[in-house]
Amino acid sequence: MKKKALTLTVVANMTSNYAENLGNIASVQKVFKNRKIYTIRSRESLKNALMVQAGLYDDLQTISDSSKQKVVVQKAVSEKLNAANCRALEGGYMNTIDTTYIRNSSIYITDAISCESFVNEPRFHNNLYLASNYAQANGLNVQNNADKVGLMPYQYEYDKGLKCYSITVDLEMIGKDKNFNMEALPEEKAERVILLLNAIQNLSLVVKGNLDNAEPIFIVGGLSDRKTHYFENVVHVKEDKLELSEDLIQKKNQGFYAGLLKGQALLNEDEIEELLKIFKDTRYYNIILFALGTGMRKGEILGLQWSDIDFENKEIHVLHNLSHVAEISENGQKNYSTVLQTPKSNNSIRVIPMSNKIFNLLSSLPCKSNYVFCNEKGSHFDIKWTEKFWHNKLKNTNMKDKRFHDLRHTFATMLLLNGANLIQIKELLGHSSVKITEMYLDALPKSKAEIINKIDYLLN
Repeated sequence: MKKKALTLTVVANMTSNYAENLGNIASVQKVFKNRKIYTIRSRESLKNALMVQAGLYDDLQTISDSSKQKVVVQKAVSEKLNAANCRALEGGYMNTIDTTYIRNSSIYITDAISCESFVNEPRFHNNLYLASNYAQANGLNVQNNADKVGLMPYQYEYDKGLKCYSITVDLEMIGKDKNFNMEALPEEKAERVILLLNAIQNLSLVVKGNLDNAEPIFIVGGLSDRKTHYFENVVHVKEDKLELSEDLIQKKNQGFYAGLLKGQALLNEDEIEELLKIFKDTRYYNIILFALGTGMRKGEILGLQWSDIDFENKEIHVLHNLSHVAEISENGQKNYSTVLQTPKSNNSIRVIPMSNKIFNLLSSLPCKSNYVFCNEKGSHFDIKWTEKFWHNKLKNTNMKDKRFHDLRHTFATMLLLNGANLIQIKELLGHSSVKITEMYLDALPKSKAEIINKIDYLLN
């Protein structure tokens, strides 16, 4: 039987978009279902983001009708410009200038509805910096002349969490325009669908200036002989767990496919325990324990020098990075070698407070050479050997897809779950930070030292 549609249901971690503002208060969009309130990302917002990121709006042309009292802007449509040769019209159009032309969209999208009911989280801000700048330039005092300097407080609701949406593409309609009896070539039809799928895979959204990664965490679907959101009513998430219902499994087994983004960003506590058991009696064990307790990169750990350790102040100074680099000889041949370098950026040069567990670990290690972690000969571990050893140990376990770098993600995730904020985590990991974080720098050493001890329970 010929397949008539492509249907997908997606679970993604995304921010809600906003409804109309009331004064200086911005509210997220919501729906009422099952006797509870849920936040949403509207289907209009999703469709627009997908069309833009897929490049389907690149050839969009508009036209205005100035014959009416109010100027009306519409998509330009004609015999020379229609859905068969203009990708932007694939999302549907209604043109009422001269002759009325209407074509429905071949792409149907639902709202992305939150998987958990809404808990209000208001955020409060003001434009103090702008007001202070204006006050200084005009000889005014912000406190005494708040109205004259334009000081304005505002608040908005915030919601980010798992949301579920469905999208279905009418394969019998895509690339066709019955208004002009025209149809795109099969290759062009396929290209439009592929562009849309790529946009779904890499979807990002902008909400109040913040970039929001909305890539699928779970996705199920495929080609269908029914033009409907086939999985809309069987994909449910409760307490961040996908419910593997009999209906979902039965539908999926009817020639459909499912995908899960492991992300390799979060190892749960059971996996951490299993991982440490696997490496317990190896030279690699202390390296893994150290990675889980510091979040340092593999090259930073293997290049760590004893001179970088400040036992008195319980600090680790990240000043070195062991790298596997290629040198090109005169005849054009690549020669690889392991080189001790400075970290990859200025932000990577940082100080990490030691938790009690990491302090005890370092205190127990023998000092055979300048390297904290070294082989029997006192030399640094070979980077390629450590990668091979890691994968050989895990290849027959349920963690065979895990990378050493995931230990760094685990460190960050567990800190976040235990109360650390993003500014602290960025500092500890050595990521690039935005200018606004500079105001917190003086307070960070103490707060970082306090927050990092929360990782100890993982390593016990």
